Amino acid sequence: GIDVLADTLGKGPEVTAWTTKAMDGNIKFEDALAARLEIIQPSKTDIANCLEKHPLRLSPGVDRLVDALHKRGTDVYLVSGGFR
Repeated sequence: GIDVLADTLGKGPEVTAWTTKAMDGNIKFEDALAARLEIIQPSKTDIANCLEKHPLRLSPGVDRLVDALHKRGTDVYLVSGGFR
């Protein structure tokens, strides 16, 4: 997530503070996201490097579920978790 990306860019503690504020409900999600992105200002290369070091992981069985839904003609959209 954004905290992992921040860590890879050396901005972990500053971004984690904003994440905590958002998770505690002390600031709107949109404002916290904007502030965190402003701090790290990631490039496409930064994101690609982070994903290479920390590949995305799907929950067990999701690949089979997505395949089954696609076979039925159902569109599937994946959403990241991590918000309370």
